[in-house]
Amino acid sequence: MTEIIKILQDYRGEGILLLLYLAAFLYLLLRERDPVRRALFVYMPATILVLFLLPPFYAIYSKVETATYYRLLWLLPMGATLAYAGLRLFGRHYRIGLILLCALVIAGGSYTYSNPNITKAQNRYHIPQSVINLCDFLKIQSGGKRVRAAIPGELAQYIRQYDTDVEMPFGREMLVPQWDYYNEVYEVMEKPEVIDAQALVEATRNQDCRYIVLSSLRAIDRDLTELGLEQIGLIDGFYVYEDDTVPEQAD
Repeated sequence: MTEIIKILQDYRGEGILLLLYLAAFLYLLLRERDPVRRALFVYMPATILVLFLLPPFYAIYSKVETATYYRLLWLLPMGATLAYAGLRLFGRHYRIGLILLCALVIAGGSYTYSNPNITKAQNRYHIPQSVINLCDFLKIQSGGKRVRAAIPGELAQYIRQYDTDVEMPFGREMLVPQWDYYNEVYEVMEKPEVIDAQALVEATRNQDCRYIVLSSLRAIDRDLTELGLEQIGLIDGFYVYEDDTVPEQAD
């Protein structure tokens, strides 16, 4: 049960949105009489919450994995419940009620655009242009075939948003500390202050990566060309190496 409570606390974050939702849920539990709306806003969420908090249900779910358990809470109609309960509560003065409800939601959250990861879009995909340039370069090098490349974590989360034919040994899952996943390429490519070139090449070969992409600002103890790789490009500050000992991906 302790693990479930911790997941719920982490899901709540630093805002008060979850508390507002629980208040709206309790209000509708006591006041809503329409059977259809009651099923949507009360019975269905209550079933989800009960299942979420049941240790036996968590035990069954965790046999598959535990990292995504919080996603069960995505099924709660939080936005619709808050809007409906707010308008229902304020009745005839629904405009004032809606304004007050919005003010509460805003006051309990944070300004999205203050996040350092929010930047002005560089293209219609809303991802860094360097990702597009790298993916296009890798596909050209492979003659349009699928490629497998070890790519820095700062770019990995965007790759599949642009081209699913560029495969990676690790993705966004490695960037979430609490998930605590292990990947040998990530261990040698991202964690050390100075990359061990020999360890990196061995790990990427184990993971069938024909290409390695490294930031030009990243420290490494040896040039990868000394280990048999060929530097085939410098794209937006990222060196691209090809390891011809690793077979190309099949289509």
